[in-house]
Amino acid sequence: MRRADLGTILTRRGTRRRGSATSPADLGVAATADFSAEARRLALRIANLGVADWDVWADPDEPGIASLADEDWRALVLDVGGFANPAEPSLVALGAFNALWNRREGRAPILIVIDEAHNICPGEPPDPLQAAATERAVQIAGEGRKFGLYPLLSTQRPAKLHPNVLSQCDNLVLMRMNSAADLEHLAGTFSFVPPALLAEASYFAQGETLLAGKIVPSPLLAHFGGRVSQEGGGDVAADWATARHARRS
Repeated sequence: MRRADLGTILTRRGTRRRGSATSPADLGVAATADFSAEARRLALRIANLGVADWDVWADPDEPGIASLADEDWRALVLDVGGFANPAEPSLVALGAFNALWNRREGRAPILIVIDEAHNICPGEPPDPLQAAATERAVQIAGEGRKFGLYPLLSTQRPAKLHPNVLSQCDNLVLMRMNSAADLEHLAGTFSFVPPALLAEASYFAQGETLLAGKIVPSPLLAHFGGRVSQEGGGDVAADWATARHARRS
């Protein structure tokens, strides 16, 4: 098996061999049957890593993450929780980032919301797979806006985010934060925010926030209103846009 063939086999959630889907286990069997030294090393690598047993791989009749570039969708949620192996969420994140980056020339505006972002693009990736995902996240954060790719990072531990991702953020929406270290880290990154306002975050009540960046004329404290949608989903009331003020008699 030549090295050039491997790129046509491996895909994001599963593996695909020139149009016919196969699993990592099948790939290992095929590599074992090949008597070349490189194929045997590949089969041994698959067995040593145990990747054939991961739950993340797509079934032969399921689409993979790479098809994100070909599908027309308005909202898409990728749940990376619940995997047994900690490398599997990194694999999903890397596949999603690659798919979005590969479709960048279409310049379709896409908001990429990354919840618990310190687990997806940490400052110190623990393994090569997460390091690759973080590297792509850094590239999207730094270059994605001119292609319509806009990351939105949500985290309770900003100090654990990769600095080259956090430093590319133009706006800050800060809720209650008790960690003095994280507040100090934010003060160094968002130097345009007065430290006194950042310090207020330690005393925020529910719904209170600090807004800073291009979304507001100047850093300010704000308060979010009640949610419009019902918990767990549901329809929005028809009068949601009605002005909420008392009528004078």
